[in-house]
Amino acid sequence: MLAGGRGTRLGGQEKAALEIDGRSLLETRIDALREVCQEIVVVVNQRFASRRIPGVQVVQDIRQGCGPLMGLYSGLLASRSQLNFVTAVDMPFFKAGLFRRLLELAREGRPVWDVTIPYIRKQYEPLFALYARTCLPAVEELLASPQPGGRRIVAFFPKVRVRRVAAAEIIPYDAGMISFFNINTLKDLRAAGGSEQGLPGR
Repeated sequence: MLAGGRGTRLGGQEKAALEIDGRSLLETRIDALREVCQEIVVVVNQRFASRRIPGVQVVQDIRQGCGPLMGLYSGLLASRSQLNFVTAVDMPFFKAGLFRRLLELAREGRPVWDVTIPYIRKQYEPLFALYARTCLPAVEELLASPQPGGRRIVAFFPKVRVRRVAAAEIIPYDAGMISFFNINTLKDLRAAGGSEQGLPGR
């Protein structure tokens, strides 16, 4: 789980510390993942680097300032699993049924697909997707690239085997597509049932 983002449109508040129903996003996301994952790796920024969470491996981005792609890379390196579900701390609605379906689809590949990812309205959902550790060489190559615009997560997809999961395959498991909702603004936080208490200026 990528948990290093700062909410620039939320007054700079760490997204991991935002609260819904009195609990932080970090706590609720970890609880949801414990139900379906053998191990949990949380990739954090420097501020949270010393944090200890029982039963969770907390790692820091190997290099700062490289965005979600570096978070993905750091998490895959730290993982002991060949196949890894990657998500973000600011995506509060987790559908376990959809997760399990993605896992089934990933394993239908021979060998498993390098990337198994929802593809909706011609857009990938890279932070609710499965990545095999076989992606690491392609990610390393992209991170070493001098082109700053080439560091979006999806930029390495042409170098690996990708299983696109269409909307029609997702609807039976998440009809409202809420799995892909993420919190970037106060409006998003309110829509998710979150509290503004503790945010700067409140």
